[in-house]
Amino acid sequence: MLRGAAVAVGTAVTGAACTRHRPAPPDGQYLIVVTTAAGVSGLDQDGRVVVPPTVVPAATGDWRHSVTAEPAGDDTRMGVRDLLSGRRAWEHTLPGRLEPRIISPDGRLVAAVPPGGAGVYGLHQPQGRARTTVVVADGRGEVARFDLTGNIEPYAFSTDGRVLYALDFVPADKPDRFGLRAVDLTTGRMSAVSNRDGGEYLRAHRVDSVHDARRGRLYALYAWPAGSAFVHALHLGEGWARRIDLPAPFGRERPGVHAIALSPTGDRLAVVHSISARVAEVDLDRLVVTGVSALAPDGQRGKPNARFTPAGRLVVNVDTKVIATGPYRETATPGEARGLVVESDTAVWAGHPDGVVRYDLTTGARTGSLDVPDLYVLKDVFPVSGSGPSR
Repeated sequence: MLRGAAVAVGTAVTGAACTRHRPAPPDGQYLIVVTTAAGVSGLDQDGRVVVPPTVVPAATGDWRHSVTAEPAGDDTRMGVRDLLSGRRAWEHTLPGRLEPRIISPDGRLVAAVPPGGAGVYGLHQPQGRARTTVVVADGRGEVARFDLTGNIEPYAFSTDGRVLYALDFVPADKPDRFGLRAVDLTTGRMSAVSNRDGGEYLRAHRVDSVHDARRGRLYALYAWPAGSAFVHALHLGEGWARRIDLPAPFGRERPGVHAIALSPTGDRLAVVHSISARVAEVDLDRLVVTGVSALAPDGQRGKPNARFTPAGRLVVNVDTKVIATGPYRETATPGEARGLVVESDTAVWAGHPDGVVRYDLTTGARTGSLDVPDLYVLKDVFPVSGSGPSR
């Protein structure tokens, strides 16, 4: 049961690190979306499961378009549905065993590949393959299927849906680097993406990414093995890429001590390095780092979760605390960071291994909590009205 004030409440999520403003409902009811070992679930204010656990390999940021897939003999039953309402957009049986990898921001297109391959960190074990079958589906069913040379992983769709950007892992049998490719979904022709900084292949670990709907770009945070880091900007409409190198100490220690966040207005992009307690700001028009500032007086050790409030205040959940900037406020949490959701300029939700807590950013007071044993990640929180979740 959600305790405190009258508050109730796996997956590749498109646009997940871009905060949406959610006005609090009059009756204070919320739907809390979490991941556990069973999959993605939705809980009400009393901890009742109102959205049954579902394995969701990819979803849009509002969960209106969540991808599901299950074996159907030697084939795959794949579909897209609104996870919170249960309303199904489409479902089709596609030839062969397939694993969905990405969904377009508008929820229209899904790209899938057979099991195995180079691997996307956290989804499956890397391994080699000389050729890759790439399948794209929408409400009509399968709309493209290509047998491509190389160890290929879907990365993003172009803004018009005519191109699939993909990562080409090399060497194909035992990959240690990758290049960015564009696959024409009409012809199947695969070509290199223009990189203004040169260097066709990268040896780097992708940490996280955010989608900039305003500019039609995807920003991905990467860490080099040598101890530096960069933001990779891909223009989804014009088909070019640019690397934004981050200054030291970004990149030091393990990749997981970094986080990236885009403001709701799309005006600010920030990268957090918890070990040094530093924040780098990126100018999205010039694609350069404009400055580095302090997140906190002391460095942190854990994996950070970073979000902006609607007014542009940066909030970070790391180790056992929530840190808000401008003005600075540090609030203790019950355990290590397991997800962060911004509700408004004054309210945030923080996940920890045993549940979620709601905090007032102005006072630091705890205004509600819910036990969720063995929580993996707090994914989202939606106000609920008589017509359902507000998104």
